[in-house]
Amino acid sequence: MAWEPIPMALPVNDSTVNKVVVLGGMSSEHRASGRVRFGSSGDRLMQALLIVHNNPVEHLIISGGSAAILIEERGEAAFLQEFLVGTGLYQEMIVVDSLSRNTFENAVNTRQLFDAKGWTKEIILVTSAWHLPRSIKVFEQQGFVVRPVGADPLYPFSPAVPSDYLMPSASVLATWELLFKEWVGKGVYWMRGYL
Repeated sequence: MAWEPIPMALPVNDSTVNKVVVLGGMSSEHRASGRVRFGSSGDRLMQALLIVHNNPVEHLIISGGSAAILIEERGEAAFLQEFLVGTGLYQEMIVVDSLSRNTFENAVNTRQLFDAKGWTKEIILVTSAWHLPRSIKVFEQQGFVVRPVGADPLYPFSPAVPSDYLMPSASVLATWELLFKEWVGKGVYWMRGYL
């Protein structure tokens, strides 16, 4: 709870909400069936879609490529664009960066896209709540004014009950692994001057 920002209500009918950037790392493509499989971070896309449908959003920017090294696969943003068009979202609204492999590249490629189109760098940034502290800093370093929206928070919305303190949980260990990885990532980004 000390790491993740406090969840805030999503904007509704807010005329200042024009560009929504959602970071990848939420899905994978099953080429044989042509289907998209969403993981727990799929909530990123759901929260972004709620913002798009309840505000005068001009563009939804999906930033996410492939982190695969040994195999060739399409960037995540490319197949997510197809998925969203299939659900009825206008293709003209969706802008993709399917080359980014990490958060730093998400920010740099998004900045280049905004510069090329002459857009003002004011965005709603949607990513997992545990990923927001690093993401906000990296995007601000690239000149963006960021309104963050955290998705799929790690901590529960309901208060703890006695069994939470008594029953062992493997999922808690997985959560700590995720947080340690994020903290190491933030340290590396700080050493490289990305923050």
